[in-house]
Amino acid sequence: MAFLQLYHITFTINEKHRFAEISYCLGKNFQGKGIMSNVLTQFIDKAKNKNVHMIMAEVMEENDGSSKLLLKH
Repeated sequence: MAFLQLYHITFTINEKHRFAEISYCLGKNFQGKGIMSNVLTQFIDKAKNKNVHMIMAEVMEENDGSSKLLLKH
């Protein structure tokens, strides 16, 4: 049995100011499997439906995987 080691995902969509923010941390055993790519795709689609003009995310400097993922989307 495997458990998803998802430490946190936080979504914020501020419709009034038309911005969104996402924060996440995924366990190492589940990184590189497309999980966050799917989550980001759904989050971005939802934000677009709310007429969001800016999506913000912070990445720790050494986290190349997340940087690449966010730039891809």
